[in-house]
Amino acid sequence: MNFLKETKNVIKESGHNLKDVMFIGSSNGEYRMNWDKFRDVADFEYDSGFGSQEIAVDLIIYFNDHTYIVRGEYDGSEWWEYNSPKLFNKNDIYKNFDILGGTNFMWKTVEEMNNKEKYDENGYRRERWYLVLK
Repeated sequence: MNFLKETKNVIKESGHNLKDVMFIGSSNGEYRMNWDKFRDVADFEYDSGFGSQEIAVDLIIYFNDHTYIVRGEYDGSEWWEYNSPKLFNKNDIYKNFDILGGTNFMWKTVEEMNNKEKYDENGYRRERWYLVLK
């Protein structure tokens, strides 16, 4: 499935248009991109069927009317779900990001995919605690 085409369709089905999108990003609003950047990075094919979730689990499309669309998932099958208001503002402090998903990032959040200080290129924490048994 083409991720960009799927996303355009769900925006239209929600009763919104592209001008209504405030940002696409993480569900906590810390990572954000505008529609133009999303369009550039989201034009790819992915497997939305059962198996492993490939798109960031906390990806959100946030609209100017404070409604939003999030990723739904069951057993690796994934889709967009429309939801009622979540309060973010255009003037919030946020981080830009580049990675939306991929096979190296199954079941990862936007932060795990894009925070290079905390996570490595596969989305694993750089600081790991190990239990040593004697």
